[in-house]
Amino acid sequence: MANLQKVNLGAIPDGAGGDDARTGFNRGNTNVDVLSTQLALVSNAAGTITNAQALTNAHVGKRVNINLTSAGTINLPSAATCAADQVIHLRNTGGTVITLAITTGSGDTIALSQLNPGESALMDTDGVHAWNVITRGRSNSDNEVVNGTLYVNGAGGVQVYNGVAALGQVSAGSILSSGNVGLTYATPATQRAITWSTGGKARWFLQNDGSAEAGSNAGSNLVLSAFSDTGAFLGNWLTVSRATASVSIPGATRVGTAASVDGAVLFASNNQSAVGSTPAASFSSGTATGPRLWVIPNTGAAYFNPIVGANDVLLLPNNGGNSGVNLSICPPGSTAGGMRLTADGNVSFGVVNIGGLYNGTATADGTGFGVDHGFYIQRKAGAGIWVSKNGSVAGTWDPAYIQFYNQGTQIGSISTPAGSSISYNTTSDYRIKTVVRLASGVLDRVCAIPVYRGYYTADGAGSEHEIALAHEIAKQFPAVVSGEKDAVSIHPVFREDYDPNDVKPEDVTGLAEAIVPQQVDYSRLVVPLFAAVQELRALLDAANDRISDMENKR
Repeated sequence: MANLQKVNLGAIPDGAGGDDARTGFNRGNTNVDVLSTQLALVSNAAGTITNAQALTNAHVGKRVNINLTSAGTINLPSAATCAADQVIHLRNTGGTVITLAITTGSGDTIALSQLNPGESALMDTDGVHAWNVITRGRSNSDNEVVNGTLYVNGAGGVQVYNGVAALGQVSAGSILSSGNVGLTYATPATQRAITWSTGGKARWFLQNDGSAEAGSNAGSNLVLSAFSDTGAFLGNWLTVSRATASVSIPGATRVGTAASVDGAVLFASNNQSAVGSTPAASFSSGTATGPRLWVIPNTGAAYFNPIVGANDVLLLPNNGGNSGVNLSICPPGSTAGGMRLTADGNVSFGVVNIGGLYNGTATADGTGFGVDHGFYIQRKAGAGIWVSKNGSVAGTWDPAYIQFYNQGTQIGSISTPAGSSISYNTTSDYRIKTVVRLASGVLDRVCAIPVYRGYYTADGAGSEHEIALAHEIAKQFPAVVSGEKDAVSIHPVFREDYDPNDVKPEDVTGLAEAIVPQQVDYSRLVVPLFAAVQELRALLDAANDRISDMENKR
């Protein structure tokens, strides 16, 4: 927009140096042109626009009434062809939605995408590439439409009233800035619902049932109601009591993909313990041979709570006398259980508990996972762990059987080089080692370790062989020995009939001492033996050289 200009009157008193008459009047005419663009808006002389079209500069500074016969697009003039701060007042006087757009290829932006019936907007331009909104007029009726997102930042959110909101009036509903949706009613008998509809036909109502609040939390229960394809009421498919928390579902309950279900069946009877008898409670498919859930009261060591498979062949009991302690999958009458989850978080297979599996003192073989994240196996009749490969199955052959990692870094493995033997590997890469110097004096250290004839005491005298003692090896090569000399552990001694799942102070009859033996990794002595052989070779070479010198001097 051009600036207003002043006439240069020149110097007093004769006006010397001022504008001549033509220049002065020219400035006045220019000011008229500037002011004319700032005068009150007048309606477009061409009248109401009734067809989708592109506006021109002739519409700038005008009130443009638009009444399209069908929904269409009105393009604003290119911002670059207008002066900065020029405006257009757009009014939708019709009953269809008007889409607002920029001039094709102008690269302009526009802040408002459409005008709904009855709405108006005063748009101004920066004279470069933008059309912005100065003011927007509300709809010409009581109804409001928001095409984009409506943001309400106040704590009160959006309040909905029956009729005109008045001071002290209770709103019928609210959407709060905290994210909560409220449905409010003045009397308990008034129903409020969140509804789902299809094509204007009701499908679901989530509502209070409108029942009277008679005290003690009674009334105003929660109901989920269903409606037919025509919007007719079908029934309340779910009812929740506010007072008792009871849930009512009138229809059959189905889990899974079965074609049909006889419905949930609840039986009640006296205490039963025998397989095949009537339970205290049961949910079933309605057939005697189908899977069932039984709940049988525990009144003694013989009672259990099973999940029963077809023909009662599989149970999930809490195992008799340990009622409420263990969860087992086992055949009827089993005391050990095929799989058992104990109350302390351990999982055992084939044994009552995992106690003793880790050190070979369990009274029965089995397998277990400890709550301490350990994996325990005890098996007398065969190998405890079987690891195998089959080159005929699909996939790429990998020689590794077991991989060992520490904090994300591989430290070793057990593998088969070609499928016919086993390699026990430990990391030995030069990139993870620091070389200090060549080893020396190793032969003397090796020779300082006494080698005896003896045997492991538990194996008996018939197993006599060459042996070395860990603490004597540790004096020369401490890195290959773990544990401390003469270390012991103290553990409790229990009476024979104690319950390992419910240990009491009186179950402990004393304390026992057990050795904690030192251990030797003999594979780590191989490299020192390399160095000892090299020192022997050097001594042998020197001896051979002396012998050769003596023979040459004869």
